[in-house]
Amino acid sequence: MAAIGRDIAITLLPAPLSARPVLRALLHEYLTELAAGADVSARAAVAGPYAWFDAYWIERSRHPFLIRRGDQVLGFALVRDQESTGTDACQVAEFYVAPPYRRRGVGREAARVLFCLFPGPWTLRVQHGDARAEHFWLAAIQSVSSESMVSTVLSDAMQLRFVVRDEGCRPVDTLSQNETA
Repeated sequence: MAAIGRDIAITLLPAPLSARPVLRALLHEYLTELAAGADVSARAAVAGPYAWFDAYWIERSRHPFLIRRGDQVLGFALVRDQESTGTDACQVAEFYVAPPYRRRGVGREAARVLFCLFPGPWTLRVQHGDARAEHFWLAAIQSVSSESMVSTVLSDAMQLRFVVRDEGCRPVDTLSQNETA
């Protein structure tokens, strides 16, 4: 558990099979939000069903997480490890914090804990034109990686590649609100 700014204590926990309906509803909110900010050609891809949703509870190389405060779900993360990506890097496939909990340190702390669960190389993509997401991810990455980040421009997104080392991950239990405010 991590104490974070503005008195929000969060946990990042693997999503059990029983949480699929909750995660599916959050995923729908997230995809709807993405579609609203996407150009017309990207909206069709975002609007359809999420083809890999069930795979997160079937394949051992995909990892669904819930971001929680007590019994309340604040968001989710979907991660693919190296076996799933077929590369040397883990990938943030999807990451979402519900709007009421944004800009309160929830996402940044959840991302930090997530990265530290899987030290090593990571990649993630940020949709073109999403300046808020770009700013968020750059700050989240800098909190766990002192190494240089590589940014690659793709047709539909910017891909970020970075490395998380064990020494960049301080224990979650030792965080104080002053460190994260």
